[in-house]
Amino acid sequence: MSLNILSWNVRGIMSSTLCLANLLESTNCDIAIISEHKLKPNLLPYMNSIDMRYRSISKTDKLNDLCNCTHGKGGISILYKASLQFSIEEITETNSDRIVGIELENKSFGSIFIFGVYLPADGSIDNYRQELNALDDLYTYYINYGKVVVAGDFNASCINKNLQFTNTTKSKELQNFVHRHYICHPFTDTCKTLLKGPEFTFTLKNTMLDYILIDETLVRQLRRYEILEEGTFSSTSDHLPVIACIELDENPHIDLNNFSKLPAWHKINKHSTKEYQDKLCAPLDILIQEAQNNDIDINLFYHNLVDTLINTAKETIPCNMYNPHTKPYWNADVKKAHTKERSMRRVWMQDGRPRGMQHESYFNYKRAKRDFRNIQKLANEHNIEETYDDINNAAECDIRLFWKRSKRHKPKHSKVCQQIKHNNIVHTSPDSICNAFANYFEDLYTPADTSTFDDPTLNEMNKAYREIERVCKADKDLYLPGGLISCDDVSSVTKQLKRAALPRVDAERRSPLNISSD
Repeated sequence: MSLNILSWNVRGIMSSTLCLANLLESTNCDIAIISEHKLKPNLLPYMNSIDMRYRSISKTDKLNDLCNCTHGKGGISILYKASLQFSIEEITETNSDRIVGIELENKSFGSIFIFGVYLPADGSIDNYRQELNALDDLYTYYINYGKVVVAGDFNASCINKNLQFTNTTKSKELQNFVHRHYICHPFTDTCKTLLKGPEFTFTLKNTMLDYILIDETLVRQLRRYEILEEGTFSSTSDHLPVIACIELDENPHIDLNNFSKLPAWHKINKHSTKEYQDKLCAPLDILIQEAQNNDIDINLFYHNLVDTLINTAKETIPCNMYNPHTKPYWNADVKKAHTKERSMRRVWMQDGRPRGMQHESYFNYKRAKRDFRNIQKLANEHNIEETYDDINNAAECDIRLFWKRSKRHKPKHSKVCQQIKHNNIVHTSPDSICNAFANYFEDLYTPADTSTFDDPTLNEMNKAYREIERVCKADKDLYLPGGLISCDDVSSVTKQLKRAALPRVDAERRSPLNISSD
């Protein structure tokens, strides 16, 4: 199964409708990201009429409703084939009018999140940085749930040679976003060999502004990346379309998500090993000779090599059915205890299912069942401890790994970006949330430099002390261990306290207070 993705800035869909319809037909694309359609909000359903095979999800600038112009400004749309073998759902938590997203879900390989973007073209760096930060938060969140593709008009360039012809600040912001998430574009080393056509999309300045940015885990499945040349299609836009073809059949998790047979390498014997080696020699020799003579692409060679290894293993190696319902804690000891419990139950059933500990079959069955449950409980607790240890280690060593492991325990359908507020700043990304917690606990356990408590706490303490002093002075015969305590005594002892001797302060009250060791 392949997925063809098209990205094109049409510069007004009303003048480019026929061109886009012909392009969708000739390229047979499955997903089309259309930027700058210039439609008003009430005209967005027009995108569904371009080609009846496609459905659309569109956004436009809401400020256009206040204008008296005949058309809108900007706008971003995603067209997808209604016949795709996916469960397709719109991503509504984009928090931007310039970003639109969909989720493609399939049981065989999971989810692919595709975001269409049209970043600001004006000279405001703040506006551009704000939209790019929103895209950054979305990418950081959804990469934990599947594979991510971002496509559209970025109005900046990832290529160093184009910096002098674009806004340098915007281009550097975009480059930082790409490098920070290890996203691949057509001019990276892994994709450059697949690039066909010109090395630009904006024809007026010969710069690369339109991209299909691919998650690094999808690069091996990229089969085609092409920029259509001028003259090869009818166009009314000064931008060139970009096409990427992603092969989904070689996804390494396909076999793990269905009930196909998997090689049981633990059951292999010498005969199977010899037969596997003999049947593998000839196909590998042919594959290597073909690669040397024809100089084929490395990704295609890798694809053919994996297929050869898998097909040969299916013919010669014993197979097992993958069971997706196996418990993660199920080990050899649990299996042995379970087998014994089933055996004792069969003996008890053959004995007529007698009740009471005086019957040997019933006694043996109940004891085996109790042993099995105890072993199962210990194995489950051990598995949970290992999982928590992995999460703790990930939290200390790798923030991204920590969030990936943590979010596995959350419902997959929950796609609301979590956030916390610290010092009147809202943090949404995992990195910023972790940094906010770090700053909070640093402030929590750092002694302050001021010499007094805050006023409410100081007044409360003075009031309590005056009450104690009043009671002691009113009753001269009152017995106090150690004698009567005066203000001078308290002041003398307080000044001798070390920082390490400060009493523990409740975390909820400590953050707004400034406590000193003086």
